[in-house]
Amino acid sequence: MLPYGETLRQHRKIYHQVLRAEVSISYHKIYSRHANELVIDLLGATKDSLQQHTEVFVFNPVMSL
Repeated sequence: MLPYGETLRQHRKIYHQVLRAEVSISYHKIYSRHANELVIDLLGATKDSLQQHTEVFVFNPVMSL
């Protein structure tokens, strides 16, 4: 945990900007697109590649923001 100070205040400001309810609604298209890609990828996935597809699904939307 960060000690109270300038770094914590900057992080808290960014979190509030990104995670507001009004803003999070705009992320729906991003998550929906990545979920569709995941389904398509899973249909052609092998047993060995399932974890990789899941990891990509988890990290891609975050990196898109």
